[in-house]
Amino acid sequence: MFLRKVQAKKLVTEDYRFFTRSLADKYPNDDDIEGSYMKRRLQQLAEEAHPSSADPNAGKIEDAFPYNKIEMHAKLDKIQNDPSNFQYQHQQAIGVSKLPASASKHTRDIALSKPWTGVETHYDASLRMLNDSIKPMKVKKSSNTIITPPQPIRERIHDAREGALDYRLAKISNGGGKGKAAKQRGEDDDEWAEMYRERLLGPSMLLNDSFASVDNSIKSLADQRIMDAQRRGEFKNIRRGKPLEKGYGSTENMFVDRTEYHLNQILKRQDALPPWIEKQGGCDLRILRFREELDKEWLQWVLNRVKGKFPGASEEELVARMATYAKNELEDTPGGERLRGDAWVQTRRRHLDSKLRDLNDTIRGYNLQAPLASQKLYLLLDKELAGCYKRVAPLLVEAFKKHLRGDDGGATADADAATAATHSYSGLPQRENVYQHETESLGSMFKKMFW
Repeated sequence: MFLRKVQAKKLVTEDYRFFTRSLADKYPNDDDIEGSYMKRRLQQLAEEAHPSSADPNAGKIEDAFPYNKIEMHAKLDKIQNDPSNFQYQHQQAIGVSKLPASASKHTRDIALSKPWTGVETHYDASLRMLNDSIKPMKVKKSSNTIITPPQPIRERIHDAREGALDYRLAKISNGGGKGKAAKQRGEDDDEWAEMYRERLLGPSMLLNDSFASVDNSIKSLADQRIMDAQRRGEFKNIRRGKPLEKGYGSTENMFVDRTEYHLNQILKRQDALPPWIEKQGGCDLRILRFREELDKEWLQWVLNRVKGKFPGASEEELVARMATYAKNELEDTPGGERLRGDAWVQTRRRHLDSKLRDLNDTIRGYNLQAPLASQKLYLLLDKELAGCYKRVAPLLVEAFKKHLRGDDGGATADADAATAATHSYSGLPQRENVYQHETESLGSMFKKMFW
């Protein structure tokens, strides 16, 4: 680049010399050529082309790539003098430099630490586990005792003298005796002092012009009667009543709205139940009755089938075969002969399907009202039949003996007992047997409550 610049300066100098010579040849008689503007301009360019020792940029090697110096230097100055860019790049160092001298080591460590990236480092995790492994020491609270100044000696002597006199007077008034005699004597003295006071002052002790004196007299009379009752022992065995009910301001009802609380209290006093609880009782009752009916029909069919299957067998043989059938049903013996079959199911399928469809509709309506934890599963015919076989199997032998004796009512009673023992009824009041009594409207209840 430097060589190119030198060559350009030489070319400018040669052009200037050639131009001056041509002007001198063209105008030989013109003396003002040297003083013309063009001549002066060319001389200035020639002087600028030659480097001088006074020029500070003389001899400096310029950049090899051409660029716009004015634009690039303006951008560099803008970037260099931009305070926001500098503060953003060195914000941590600037923050540390602005810390006061009174800052602790912990504060300086936090300022010098790396910013949080969302992942806990091994150093921080180890430090946290070490801190959690050691329990902090319990610091005793400073007692806020009030330091009273010492009592003067004169007051202490006066209090001691008064205490000694009170002790002597109390001893004299008690008569120095102990037991029931001294107690009776003290009560007599109190009664005598009260009687003497009434005789001495008369009824005027209770009458006065000012209201304050009358009020004080009534209070003193009430206190006197209370003391007499305490002396007679009437406050020793006081019959305690039931504790007061917690109202709306109790801690257990602090998150309940006032209107909701009072509505719940009204429903509670009326013994009202939510609709899904009443629906639950009705649903359980219908399921229980269906299973009782199923057990009765299955038991009756089994008794008739066994008796008709072996017409010439004795009673002992029939009972033994029934015991075998019952054992196979209870123990679920593989390959054992059982009484269950498709004949009875096929004859009763349409009736059972209709019953189950009705029960499932009832369960569906209950599930729409009940919470998720109290909802019921739908009934299936296969599962109900399997449960019926298991429930009736322990009662087959005794029911068959009663059937042979002609007592069929006992067999059905045993089936009812088995069903009731297997399905414990919840005992909730149902819609059919809930006593409905007349109640006031909600408007009148709120009116009495708030007005």
